[in-house]
Amino acid sequence: MIAGGYSSSDISGDKSQTSQGKNDYWVIKSNKNGIKLWDYRYGGTHDDYLNRIIATNDGGYLLAGSSRSDIGGDKTQASRGDRDYWIVKITNTGEKQWDKRYGGSGYDELKKVIQLATGDFILAGYSNSPAGGDKSQHSQGGNDFWLVKINSAGTKIWDKRYGGNLNETLTGMVETTDGGFLLGGSSVSGKSGDKSQVSRGRSDFWLIRVDKNGQKLWDKTYGGSGQDEAYSLGRHGNEFFIAGQSDSPADGDKTTGTQGGLDFWFLKLNSSGGKVWDKRFGGSQDDELRASIQTQDGGYILAGKSFSGKSGNKTQESRGSSDFWIVKTDQNGMYQWDKHYGGNGAEELRAVTQTPDGGLLLGGKSDSGVSGDRTQPNQGGMDYWLVKVPAETKPMAAARETIKTEASETPAELVNLHVYPNPFHDKLTIRFTLPETQTSTVQVYDSQGREVATLFQGKAQAHQTYQLEWQADSKAAGMYSVQLRTPAKRLQQKLLLIR
Repeated sequence: MIAGGYSSSDISGDKSQTSQGKNDYWVIKSNKNGIKLWDYRYGGTHDDYLNRIIATNDGGYLLAGSSRSDIGGDKTQASRGDRDYWIVKITNTGEKQWDKRYGGSGYDELKKVIQLATGDFILAGYSNSPAGGDKSQHSQGGNDFWLVKINSAGTKIWDKRYGGNLNETLTGMVETTDGGFLLGGSSVSGKSGDKSQVSRGRSDFWLIRVDKNGQKLWDKTYGGSGQDEAYSLGRHGNEFFIAGQSDSPADGDKTTGTQGGLDFWFLKLNSSGGKVWDKRFGGSQDDELRASIQTQDGGYILAGKSFSGKSGNKTQESRGSSDFWIVKTDQNGMYQWDKHYGGNGAEELRAVTQTPDGGLLLGGKSDSGVSGDRTQPNQGGMDYWLVKVPAETKPMAAARETIKTEASETPAELVNLHVYPNPFHDKLTIRFTLPETQTSTVQVYDSQGREVATLFQGKAQAHQTYQLEWQADSKAAGMYSVQLRTPAKRLQQKLLLIR
């Protein structure tokens, strides 16, 4: 495993090299159990901020971020302006091979990088620089998306900027099946420049699709009347997903209002950028998304930090001022489960990946001491914090479906069972908790006793709240029933679907 960010620490704790200037890139390699193998710092005489690490085709790594440093330390080229793109190529054991700087006279922030099959790299971020230096086009307004293509040795091939009359902030990039690229982030611009649609609210999600040479194909805006900020972009085949945070009510492109403050907001898109569906997840306070991935079962993990207590979609009380928070959905974006991880201080989750064993590796930062989920003392200020999560053993909601029950008929083995509404029109929600870990099955049957849907089949953990939904779609109006079975009990409840 490799983790990275930036650090102003000198030799102490887990850091084996002194700072070059102020903040430096800092990279740690560890084994599968999180035991440190080596660490390296890379920097110049001023601030250097690492945003991204990718494995390269030759077995090494490329570090990508931004720098305010001039020549000195590990930096071999002078600064162009306030901040420049800065990449550092290293071997698989951390030795530096080369570094390159790209920028104009203004502010240039590198956020994402991918390596193509040809060995070339695509660098993506945002810039307010005019034409000059490495930038061939003037800013459209404030910050614009800025794309730079370089060869395997770091020589620039071309660059392109995309934006409206105000500010755009790039946070995601994926390669498309035709060899082009989809760029994603946030925009406060109206219809202007490269932006073909009007603003929805204070800030919107913004996507722009370009071909392999950087020529624009189309752009799309998504948002409500509030603040919507995109942080993560992914692709599955010819479809895409984009995720971020939102405080918008149910308007514009958002179908469900905020739970309280900022919530996770997640959209599935077709190959042309058309919205397939959108989902909102949150608690009573701010919940800020920073990453999303598609999981091996076709569902999704949404990841970020949460200030919320037990409320809304958040089923556990807060550990400290903010915690890591992940939400698991099925392939249709339906909630399956959520988990938080934290100590008595502040945690911020920045990255998530699924490991070969089906578990998850969460990466971020923490200032907590030994408390809650944190097992090691704080080294000083904010520390890198990695959390390995085992493969989930409690599958949920096998379809877009779920259930009802009546509290008056709840047997002793079930606690905190809530179902609403009943009768129902289209969608029914159930939450249940079992006092002991045991195998459970939830199924829906029609009035003739025929199985309509299997919603849950697996091991339900003790004291874990499960939320399921059954969306009846084209099912005929009438009586249905739900069965919740464990090895010792079977509970059957009647449901009334009305149209």
